[in-house]
Amino acid sequence: MSNPTEDGSRATTVLPCGHEVLDVNQVHYCEYIALEALLQLQEPFAGSARERDIGHHDERQFIVVHQVCELIFSQIIFELHTAIERLQDRDFLCAVARIDRATHWVKLASHVTKLLDTMTPVDFYMFRASLFPASGAESEAFRKIEVLAGMQAYSPYMATEHGTYTYRQSLDRVLGGGAHDMKSRWWTIEIERLIGQPSIATVFAGLLQHVPLSVIYTEDRFLSLRTLADALYRFEIAFLGLRTAHVKVTERQIGEDKGGANTMGVKYLKAVAATARFFPALWDYKQRAAVAPPTP
Repeated sequence: MSNPTEDGSRATTVLPCGHEVLDVNQVHYCEYIALEALLQLQEPFAGSARERDIGHHDERQFIVVHQVCELIFSQIIFELHTAIERLQDRDFLCAVARIDRATHWVKLASHVTKLLDTMTPVDFYMFRASLFPASGAESEAFRKIEVLAGMQAYSPYMATEHGTYTYRQSLDRVLGGGAHDMKSRWWTIEIERLIGQPSIATVFAGLLQHVPLSVIYTEDRFLSLRTLADALYRFEIAFLGLRTAHVKVTERQIGEDKGGANTMGVKYLKAVAATARFFPALWDYKQRAAVAPPTP
């Protein structure tokens, strides 16, 4: 639809979004960020085989929180891929910048997750049953971040009274038809492919090789590696903060109940938060340094 401008000298066009523009081919905000498609995602059941109305006022926020987190995870994955490439090129300055940016995104995911605490447990139970057996643990993007950061198939991931389970043991479990069996396999084809690729942790280990952390933290000739190590530690701390935020929200909403996908719920989340580390040697070193008495 074209209309003359006030002085009649130029024709304008009204776009489907409602904005009037001079040039139908010009870069426009709504199109640039795919706004219409983005906003339609807040009604995920519309037009699907399981079409239904949003069952409760808070369910919409529940959906949006997880959608926003997935967008954040996507950006973190992008930054970590770039950081790995820069580390392989020994471009430490750029790698640290990318890791620090990823850390900021992780912190934002923590804040977004805490928004779930603005609903009451009673309100959550009004629509929780409609989610079964889905779980946030099924997020492949979250797993990609774990793998790109440093999780290996053999990495300790979850400690329980029955022992410590590796990353693969925790994710790659047999599906079953029983009421308490797993309904979704978290170890996907993409995770299988990614697990054998370079990660931040493996590249960092290669850079250190035979140089102990105590040396890079005391000798200035290793200043670049020290700066990198500090950035990795900040990322580890931030990600633990995200895990902890998830624990606290889940604990308030469902208490000791089973979680989605028939997990142990809060017990599962706490076990992972207490065990999983991307850079275990760096974590242990920094934790010891934090509690060590000052040198006389």
